[in-house]
Amino acid sequence: MPTPAAVMKRRLRDLETRAAELRERMAVLQREADQVEEQVTRWRIGGEIFEEVEQELRQGRAEDRSDSVDGAAHGPAAADVGDAAASSPGTGGAESASRYVPQ
Repeated sequence: MPTPAAVMKRRLRDLETRAAELRERMAVLQREADQVEEQVTRWRIGGEIFEEVEQELRQGRAEDRSDSVDGAAHGPAAADVGDAAASSPGTGGAESASRYVPQ
């Protein structure tokens, strides 16, 4: 029959081993969390850039429309590109269009 001291030493060893295993798992999970956070940051930045570009394109289309109303259009090609994007099937108009067609 084991002595109380031997039982306590064994339990202590088991707990220390378990603690070391958990610390190792924590380190692995921390590395994974860091990688995911990096991806989240990249996607947030990408979304912000997308929003900026989309806003810039909308402002450009609005300026093109106001210029063409004033008679100072940038030429027929610029107006045609805006009209083509606004009248693309399934887009629901220029304001809801999320697809851009290259010139």
